[in-house]
Amino acid sequence: MHAYNLPGVKEQAYEEVKIHASESLPFGNEDWVKVFILLTEVLCELKEFDEAKKILNKAVAEFQGTASEVKVIIGQANMFMKMGDLKKALNMLKKVDQHHPNYIEAKKKMADIYLQELRDRKSYTWCYMEILDNDPSITNYKMVGNALMDI
Repeated sequence: MHAYNLPGVKEQAYEEVKIHASESLPFGNEDWVKVFILLTEVLCELKEFDEAKKILNKAVAEFQGTASEVKVIIGQANMFMKMGDLKKALNMLKKVDQHHPNYIEAKKKMADIYLQELRDRKSYTWCYMEILDNDPSITNYKMVGNALMDI
């Protein structure tokens, strides 16, 4: 039995549990996103990619337009990586808008794919330079410096 069949995760019971949970449990969108992502990661490890895709599609619909949307996109990218489809993973991450709060997280994931999987140092560097173009803060300069030392 998959965790997806548990109340609160399955589509039918999700809204009902969400209403009751808001009365007694401090679960927000971030917690629900983590449940979807963790379930997807487990299914990917079990090589049940079709089931993982279904769950992520529901997560995309549920969290579209929220701050948690990028976490779902990163989860999709991870799934495509495990499936061996790096091009699709990169395309998912490229969709993240530079004004989104999790833009840096998406760019770092892209950079990791370029360096670790594709061995493309130029694109890896380009991802980090885009972060600086978007937000030239001291913290980001330090992050880019550390990233460039990893090459």
